[in-house]
Amino acid sequence: RQGGHSRAPVIPAGVPAPPGGPADENSPGPELWDATFTFSMVRNPWDRLVSLYQYRRRHSRIPKDWKFADMVRALAEFRASGEDSAGQFTYHGYHRSAADYLCVPDVNILVEFVARFERREEDLRLIRDRLGLDQLGHHFQQKDLRRSDDYRNWYDDELADVVGQTY
Repeated sequence: RQGGHSRAPVIPAGVPAPPGGPADENSPGPELWDATFTFSMVRNPWDRLVSLYQYRRRHSRIPKDWKFADMVRALAEFRASGEDSAGQFTYHGYHRSAADYLCVPDVNILVEFVARFERREEDLRLIRDRLGLDQLGHHFQQKDLRRSDDYRNWYDDELADVVGQTY
């Protein structure tokens, strides 16, 4: 549980659920899930929120008077209450954590391998080797708009704790 909400994973119809996970009539069952190499890529939430803030500023999708801390606190409030009083976070990707998708009670992590965005080249190489897909990661990678500063420079201790408790 986090922020007063239980973590309910989102598994599309037809995707098998692991034992103990949610299933529907279209799920092939735990045998296929266990036989399949499952993976996901996650991103450090502190870095992710700095990136989200910069993206939304660049595209004028955040109130002009909001500072970074305003956005972080508004997201934390939304996760805790379920109400988007700021009217900014209706898209689930803004307020959900990786754990919302990857964890279920009594199973822990739904996937076999969790790749990290910060190590994406190395982790994609591991996935590519495991799947035997030589071109995985070569055709398209999201453009990486590197900041000139470290994401840690955006946080004081209190704001870092807000993100840690929220995500």
